[in-house]
Amino acid sequence: MPSAAFTARLTAHGIRIRRDGRGCWRDHVFVAEARASLGRYLTRYNTRRPHSSLADQTREVAYSSHPSLPLPVAA
Repeated sequence: MPSAAFTARLTAHGIRIRRDGRGCWRDHVFVAEARASLGRYLTRYNTRRPHSSLADQTREVAYSSHPSLPLPVAA
């Protein structure tokens, strides 16, 4: 059973602890790696990969150079 300080630290970072005995910490490692890998891919796809349908511009450049599109805002 994790200590209260450890549990509080996880909770402060939005991490939920499963206490029903199902699952395994290794399952969460795969999910975390998949999330990180998708993040890297999407960053590359939007910022570094040129798209032929956008006149070989990246999505980031095409989106930011279009004046009628709304600017993205953080949630």
